[in-house]
Amino acid sequence: MKLNETNVNRVNSLFNYLEGLKKNKKVLYSVLAVFVLLIIWPSDTGQSRKVAENMIDAWEVDESYDEYCNNDFNITSLFNVKDYEHIFDKKIEDLKIVTAQGYYVTFPNAIIHKFRIKSTTRGGSPVEGIWNIYLSNRTLPERGSEDDMGHDDWKVIYVGDSSE
Repeated sequence: MKLNETNVNRVNSLFNYLEGLKKNKKVLYSVLAVFVLLIIWPSDTGQSRKVAENMIDAWEVDESYDEYCNNDFNITSLFNVKDYEHIFDKKIEDLKIVTAQGYYVTFPNAIIHKFRIKSTTRGGSPVEGIWNIYLSNRTLPERGSEDDMGHDDWKVIYVGDSSE
C-alpha cells in the first residue's frame, strides 16, 4: 500500500483522536479495528476514475484504449468525443458481468463512474449522453482454473449508456 497524503491525514487524525481515548481501551480497540479496515478495503475511487478518464481521453484523440480495459470483455467505445464531465461514482459489492466468451463473472469489488459525454456520430451529428463506466481491480482466473481472482490495477470491464 502506498502511503499517500490521504492516508497520512487519516493516521494523524486517528492519533489525535486516540489521545482522548486512552482511558477507555474497549473503545480504543474498536476504533483501531475500524481504521485498519478503512485502510485495507480499497476505497480510493480516484485511481479508478483516472483510468476511466484516460480511456475517454483516448477516445477523444482517437487512440487505442486497450491498456485501460480488461481484455475478457467487449468494451463499447464512443466516436469523436468532444467533452466530458464526471457526475458521480459508486462502489458495487457484487457486480455480475457477461464476458466476451459468454459466461457470467461476479466482481466482488467494482466501481461505477457516471459521465456526461458529448460526442458526435460517425456522420457528424452531435450526441450527448450519460455513460456508465464500470471498473474492477480484480483479474479473472485462467479458464478452468480453481484459483481465486487476482488483484491488479483498475481496468474497465464494461461501458454502457445510463439506460442499461
